[in-house]
Amino acid sequence: MYSLASTAGLTSTINHESGTGTPNDAKFYEHLYDLFNSSPATEYWVQSNGMVSYTSLLHACGFLTFVARYDLLPDYDTKRIGIYLDPNQWTDNGANISVVYNNAKNQIAYIEDYYEIGLDIGAGAAENIQWKFNATTAHIQDAIDNHPDQLYISFASSEHNVDLPPETPRVSLYLEIISKCFNNAAGYGSG
Repeated sequence: MYSLASTAGLTSTINHESGTGTPNDAKFYEHLYDLFNSSPATEYWVQSNGMVSYTSLLHACGFLTFVARYDLLPDYDTKRIGIYLDPNQWTDNGANISVVYNNAKNQIAYIEDYYEIGLDIGAGAAENIQWKFNATTAHIQDAIDNHPDQLYISFASSEHNVDLPPETPRVSLYLEIISKCFNNAAGYGSG
């Protein structure tokens, strides 16, 4: 993978969504643990634990980084996978969640996971997208202004299923957000 994408990296996470009817099964996490700690996974996944820095991000270029958001690990767990973010600190639907992932080095992950906008029915896609865009840009600005050396994670998804018509995570909504980001970035610093 490194030879194909030496300047980019991919971060992935798995989270059990409660209320979906699927079990939060320890066997699944055991299988995941075994998979990540065997070949060929060890050749492609960064096995960083407890520290994210400029150097570790450079090392991650061309590789995959896993963000672990669960506690169900096998009894024989001797090596935690990827970056562990305590699911008990990761609150639901937060615009700026703080998760300490390394107390000794004061490493904090700041997470924007604001997906349930909560506007009135009939607000429409444009207003829902604007609220999500505002949360995302505020999160990015916080990274620039307040904690440039910490880990920031932002999700570009949201939904308003009860709206008429409903807004659900669809490619068209992502494209509108991305288009707006690029349009704003093109005018950044002018006039």
